[in-house]
Amino acid sequence: MTPEPADILADDPAARWRATPLGTRRDPFTGYREREEHRFVAPGEADRPGRRMTAPPVHALVTAYDAHALRGIAWSDGTPIARADVSVDDGRWQPAELEPGTGRWGLTRWHVPWSPGPGTHDVAVRATDAAGRTQPERPAPNLGGFADHAVHRVTLRVD
Repeated sequence: MTPEPADILADDPAARWRATPLGTRRDPFTGYREREEHRFVAPGEADRPGRRMTAPPVHALVTAYDAHALRGIAWSDGTPIARADVSVDDGRWQPAELEPGTGRWGLTRWHVPWSPGPGTHDVAVRATDAAGRTQPERPAPNLGGFADHAVHRVTLRVD
């Protein structure tokens, strides 16, 4: 006898959450971590409550590479991504080609041609949105280490 999906969910406590319908909220979520811990507190403000964290305005990451291209993703707070720029081994910033975005809140994929030689390569990527906001070179100082949306840097090894 094959069990029905409802029987499987009833016997599997770890799977029960999947049976719960998802909903939306019109008001901000006020769970403990969002209300108490995830706060942006600048140095010298430890005795203050800080500011509520919001989504980083613009961000890009390197996600893959091969012998022909560097690839990644960029996103924002809902403002379209206007460009992504890549620097290899502290060279000049070069524009990446953007693929069409997947919607206001979706990821924008980018790629740039790359013909690496063997060895290690330091790669940096930064995004700029349609409002002109670009990822900063360094994160803003804050006590919790939150809100780090600075230029993404990785070291890649090519054999």
